[in-house]
Amino acid sequence: MRTLQWLAAGLAVLAIAALVFPLVLTQNRLRATKNELEQVRGGKIKLESVIASLKTEVDLASKARDELEAKTIPGLRPEKALKLH
Repeated sequence: MRTLQWLAAGLAVLAIAALVFPLVLTQNRLRATKNELEQVRGGKIKLESVIASLKTEVDLASKARDELEAKTIPGLRPEKALKLH
């Protein structure tokens, strides 16, 4: 009877180890994925900042172009109008 109890306890320990090992591996993978996600989010924030900056630059260039076109003589291209000034 005593041997049967030891055998049952040993099997229980093996079963627990068999369940815990994949759990630990999954937890490690989740941590790695979380770190990757944080890096991607950081990169996304940087890209959004660059995009906003570029949009501002395009808006300023468009405004400058519109002002230049408004000042030119009708029928002349802006490049020729600059040479007249």
